[in-house]
Amino acid sequence: MDSSLGFLLTVIWGLARFGIPVLVTVLIVSILSRIDSRWKQEALDTRREESRVGVIPLMKCWVFKDCPPEKRSQCPAYKDSYLPCWQVFRDKNDLLREDCLNCPVFRNAPIPIHKSS
Repeated sequence: MDSSLGFLLTVIWGLARFGIPVLVTVLIVSILSRIDSRWKQEALDTRREESRVGVIPLMKCWVFKDCPPEKRSQCPAYKDSYLPCWQVFRDKNDLLREDCLNCPVFRNAPIPIHKSS
């Protein structure tokens, strides 16, 4: 009887010592991930709205590069024309591509200014 009680207490102690911190960490990561997703969506919605009302005049890369219509129809930047092309072509780590940093469309884009309310 004592050995089964000791085993049970060891299991409970292990869960309390390791399981609870892991559970709390997973919960915090989940909450922060949801907040991050919501903020990204809000930023995207804001960018779309600003782009619609003409607050951010951007040169379109397909106009600058004079892409033919068949190439435009396959281009993700053309399909998501409310975003700057360098935002569409980020790499898998969400970093700007090297060729975008040297592109005249990116280099001549207006610097976004945060308006305080």
